[in-house]
Amino acid sequence: MSLTLVLALGLVGCGADNDEATSDDHAAHEDGAKKHKSKAIKIKVDKDFDDVKVTCCGHERLDQVLGEYLDIQKNLAADTFKPGDAYALEGHAKSIVDGGMTSGDALTATQAMVTAAGAIKDADLEGTRAGFADLSSAMQGIVEARKGQGSTEIALVECPMEKGGIWYQTDAEIKNPYYGSEMLGCGAFK
Repeated sequence: MSLTLVLALGLVGCGADNDEATSDDHAAHEDGAKKHKSKAIKIKVDKDFDDVKVTCCGHERLDQVLGEYLDIQKNLAADTFKPGDAYALEGHAKSIVDGGMTSGDALTATQAMVTAAGAIKDADLEGTRAGFADLSSAMQGIVEARKGQGSTEIALVECPMEKGGIWYQTDAEIKNPYYGSEMLGCGAFK
């Protein structure tokens, strides 16, 4: 029942309360949602309907940012990198910032994500690994700002061999994106 309520709230938020939202914003949201449907954080509402404020597509776009981040983490752990992932991550984060869809600590972290993703979008595998700490630091800010809002289980992991070497992952087994197959299991859940 909570999930049905969330979907209905998303439709109300995208239509009625945000006169600045464009059809392009919604088309991009729908395309991204289809691509990351299995990775989206589900928002549970445990409050009365009147107490809930929904901004157009903001949560869904933050979910897309998480999905793109997790794609990069998994690819680095597998010793691969797809530049398109960083471009998509930068685009989703930038649309949140430019659209005024978040504020406070979440805005600051999302701005940091735009910068970090932009820095690695044209990098090779090793350059992407070098910039992944900044990406993870930005993601940590987003996760902290959204605590309690999602139901996707992600774990914070730290690699003692890498300065600033934290990351988020969904796997129960540690998969180190900084070293890949060289030291795939290096790290500890925090």
